Amino acid sequence: MPGSPDANGIYIYDETDLASPFSDLLNLGQEATSDEIANDRARLTALEAQGNASSWTPTFTNATVGNGAVNAYWARLGDLVAWQWKWVFGSTSTISGTFTSDLPTEVTGAQWMNVGAGYVGRGTSVTGRTTLVCRMSSSIAFNLFGDGLSVNATPPMGAPWTAGDVISVGGVYFAA
Repeated sequence: MPGSPDANGIYIYDETDLASPFSDLLNLGQEATSDEIANDRARLTALEAQGNASSWTPTFTNATVGNGAVNAYWARLGDLVAWQWKWVFGSTSTISGTFTSDLPTEVTGAQWMNVGAGYVGRGTSVTGRTTLVCRMSSSIAFNLFGDGLSVNATPPMGAPWTAGDVISVGGVYFAA
């Protein structure tokens, strides 16, 4: 009894047998399975498209990027948001007070929730790095804390902030 796979890879028997009810019996559920596979593929394609990373420009408070460089990306899949940014200081980059950064969307939860982590350091060297925690300061912004102290005008790895210093953070949270 010949047949062939359909567009979804499900084998469908032809009606060339002498007793057509036999093909009908073999095909029971085959078309429905094929339709569900097509539906699942369409849902997966839509879901994957939602999760593509988008560039984003975070807003900093008490900080000036100056001639430094910030690379930031985020993606949302349902209510789950993944985000990251890296700031490499230039000669005119500064932090003048308690540093705050916004997030791409509002967060479900309250102040002091952890929404990420990262590090601050002198250049890309592994020496002089301090780990950071990103703790919510409002429904859409966070402060950076290293060793229990907020990141501010005095860098955790020694004063002053200089060209080549790096802050790199990222995390995941539930969007409001």
